[in-house]
Amino acid sequence: MGETEDLVADAQGGDEEAYEALFARVADRLLLYLRLRMGAGLRRNLEPLDLVQDTYLAAHRAFPGFEARGEGAFSRWLFQIADNRLRDAADRYRALKRQALQGALRDSGVLARMRADQASPATESDLRDRARALSEALARLEARERDAVLLRHFHQETFAAIAVQLGTSEATARRLVARAQAKLGRALRGSER
Repeated sequence: MGETEDLVADAQGGDEEAYEALFARVADRLLLYLRLRMGAGLRRNLEPLDLVQDTYLAAHRAFPGFEARGEGAFSRWLFQIADNRLRDAADRYRALKRQALQGALRDSGVLARMRADQASPATESDLRDRARALSEALARLEARERDAVLLRHFHQETFAAIAVQLGTSEATARRLVARAQAKLGRALRGSER
């Protein structure tokens, strides 16, 4: 049994120092991972170290149910928790941003003007058809192409950030986005006929 497995066994036996030592082994990697995975907007509103602490607390609560299955199991388990905590934080950030935008729009009277200028039923139908065609075209892309184009155009990520998130080079990220855009263009032109 390796040192990590020994620490897991001791920690599951109630040894708090063993748990601390186990977490300390991956804390720096976890911090770097979260720093790289956080979008710029989220980083402006939340420190990566706060997410590390949140991950630590969630992992500590869930640790009694952890099952060590092979080498690296603890790290994989912990990074999965970190991904979940990051997703939750991003969801909260988007919800707050949306609420702030809706409040600002409501206060400025923009929504009332938008409602007054609402599109005709025919235009709304056309927009729904286009959105459906785009959704179907996105679904037909390969997963990496879809992820790349969504990160680029919906999340406004740089190619460097896309490369990090997809675990590839920046040049490959650019190729994935270009290939996805070309496929989407062909699919959408085909749906207009």
